[in-house]
Amino acid sequence: MIIMFTKIKLKKEEKTLFEKIAELSERLKMQVYPVGGFVRDSLLGIRCKDIDFIVVGDALQFAESFKKEYGGGDLVTYPKFETCFLNFYDFKLEFVSAREEHYQTESRKPRVKKANLFSDLTRRDFTINTLALEISNMKHLKIIDAHNGIRDLKNGVIRTPLDPEKTFSDDPLRMIRAVRFATCFSFSFGTTFLFSPCICLSPSGAAPAKNTVP
Repeated sequence: MIIMFTKIKLKKEEKTLFEKIAELSERLKMQVYPVGGFVRDSLLGIRCKDIDFIVVGDALQFAESFKKEYGGGDLVTYPKFETCFLNFYDFKLEFVSAREEHYQTESRKPRVKKANLFSDLTRRDFTINTLALEISNMKHLKIIDAHNGIRDLKNGVIRTPLDPEKTFSDDPLRMIRAVRFATCFSFSFGTTFLFSPCICLSPSGAAPAKNTVP
């Protein structure tokens, strides 16, 4: 796991929010990390108001404590998936307990169990979404990069943290997300992604012509 100092420049309201999160996480003795889209978009210079947090511990307890301490809108909870949502001023916050997911063929709804940070990052769809931000020391923010997400972000590559067949068999809708990211950011697909049996794309990243072998 790579840990590196980041040049992410937080807006004043983001810094204030993260200071509250960091202070509460220290008090509750839980590790809490902004993760995924917020970190990715911040590195790309894109403003993001939707922020996902991994809580190494009980996300519902943390979110309830946060709302009690600092306010916000209605807290929407999904205890089975250890996930909750909270509108906080202009932000849409999602708190999720660090977890592993296990899918069954007859359902897209996973069975979840608590896990560590690395396991949670590994279950995610693409490497560019596996980036987490260490905010316990707000003067020295650090990025946790478990799967070379920064490299792929710099190179404009869509790649999965696990074998693509595993990632997409868990949730086939991730294939649609891959195309959306590639289109939105003008990224290309990684080699293992392209030649995965469940994708069958040509090296150009386009779908192969009929009756041709990719």
